[in-house]
Amino acid sequence: MKKTTGLIFLILLGSMLFSQISNPIIFNSARLDINNIEATINANGNLFYTPTDTSNFELGYEFPKGSGKHTFFNSTFWIGGLNENNELRLAGELYNQVGNDFWNGPLSVNNGLVSCSETTANQWNKVWKLSAEEIAWHIQHYRDWGYIPTENIASWPAHGDMNLNQSANLAPFVDFDNDQIYNPMNGDYPLIKGDQCIYFIFNDVKRHTESDGDSLGIEIHGMAYAFNSTESEAINHTIFVNYKIYNRSNNEYHDTYIGAFADIDIGYFLDDYFATEVQLGAIYQYNGDGFDEGETGYGSNPPAQAMALLAGPLMNENNMDDPSGGCDVSINGVGFGDGVVDNERLGLTGSRRINNDVNNFGLPHVAPEYYNILTGKYIDGQETRVFCDDSLTTVPYKFEQPANSDPCYWGVDGQTCPVYANWSDETGNNGFPNPPGERSGVAISGPFTFKANSVQNLDLAFVSARDFSDSNSVTLLKTYLSEIRNTFITNPNGFGDNYVGIHQNKSELDKLFVYPNPAKEYLTLSKTISPANEFVIMDSFGRVMKKGKVVTNIIPVSDLKPGIYCLLIQSRTEVKTIRFIKK
Repeated sequence: MKKTTGLIFLILLGSMLFSQISNPIIFNSARLDINNIEATINANGNLFYTPTDTSNFELGYEFPKGSGKHTFFNSTFWIGGLNENNELRLAGELYNQVGNDFWNGPLSVNNGLVSCSETTANQWNKVWKLSAEEIAWHIQHYRDWGYIPTENIASWPAHGDMNLNQSANLAPFVDFDNDQIYNPMNGDYPLIKGDQCIYFIFNDVKRHTESDGDSLGIEIHGMAYAFNSTESEAINHTIFVNYKIYNRSNNEYHDTYIGAFADIDIGYFLDDYFATEVQLGAIYQYNGDGFDEGETGYGSNPPAQAMALLAGPLMNENNMDDPSGGCDVSINGVGFGDGVVDNERLGLTGSRRINNDVNNFGLPHVAPEYYNILTGKYIDGQETRVFCDDSLTTVPYKFEQPANSDPCYWGVDGQTCPVYANWSDETGNNGFPNPPGERSGVAISGPFTFKANSVQNLDLAFVSARDFSDSNSVTLLKTYLSEIRNTFITNPNGFGDNYVGIHQNKSELDKLFVYPNPAKEYLTLSKTISPANEFVIMDSFGRVMKKGKVVTNIIPVSDLKPGIYCLLIQSRTEVKTIRFIKK
């Protein structure tokens, strides 16, 4: 475990857990380092730290980069649901100090049975780190005599092993020659997000030695990414992560919830406060006493750190375009009131603060306790409640310590509860401040039905802010969060897609756009460009639907089905990417 108190806690609970492992698996990792944050990404999906044994670790969320200071300890992925017999299936991890629920690699599927061999897990204990600049070089030079692609472009895991009954298509790529086979020497290239990304694949089919849960049969494709922006300070202080979660089993899971665990430590870990920003869909922490002590501390004007759940799983279908503007999941969800039927994705639907102790606010250690947290309960299954007003009346709640970010009282089902609305570590649950201390939290999205052989997405943003002119960096953090969310919701399914970097020298493709958008019959390019340029239209799964030369500034799209598409205009030296909607 990470800190002395936590290690003692888990050792004392040893009889309730699977036996501790003296030599934890060391997963391959790489670091995002293109902007003002340097972040470690592990191949098993455990973010921002690397355990070296049961009591030692390496921190991996340095902010600002090069400072030697850290605002995050780690973040992990949780998911749990009920099968047709109402039996719990759950995977979730904390620190990998008592075991693992997740293992590397894609799944083999044989007559409805899913598996992953030890050999496969070992082979896939790796990550792929790529930059947009690296891909741009490949696009420009793959035709050159003697050209050899970089190792990560050459080994990009686009396809599974069909002899092992793995999925034919894994990591996304641009299939430039449209032969459905990834071959970078034919002009194909990885389809990444951001100016820099790290890609990894993991699954939950082996024995769950951390949660003691039963496997769901899921395969998760993770892409962590970042931008180097000279225009947006918020973007330059953010790490993004997209998870694509494939249910490879034949089982349907109802009442499924996804959770993102966040152990945020603002330098010195024992003096933090926790809060939820409901409207912006985030949990965050900040220093509780204004000065961050110790060798690991930031001193005066310490930063604030958030984890935003930008978008979670698709809502269950209801054959309608759910409206926006209500006191409901549309507050921080995406796809509401946009004219598209059944594309709504849940946002942050709940949050929980977790203390590093053994009470009802403590860390979970078996699958039912993880699931209780995901469903908004205490770890023992009791309903969580908060004071509603100055009387002794209590009500159930969705969001822990909303700190005046839930003006319509969505978290208490619309009841007017001023004590809940104002609830924070600074007010406490009874009007008295809580002492600063160790805090962790979980951002929750659900419930939803996870159908057999379907895929869901989770998009997260890890946002850091430090305001040297103010003793509290929370205001700046919320400004960053607002900008990040507003940027994301304009294109939630394609956010981050970036092929050659966001900083190019001005060219004929500079400021190119298309209209009308949405389009029905055709797209019109906003200016005339060279007929030597080529265009590619891909669907939301990265499949090439059309391609050709840019003969005129008109591109017909009437033969495309309604949906969201990506238009690539490719010259000899660059690629311009434009998202559009086909009506």
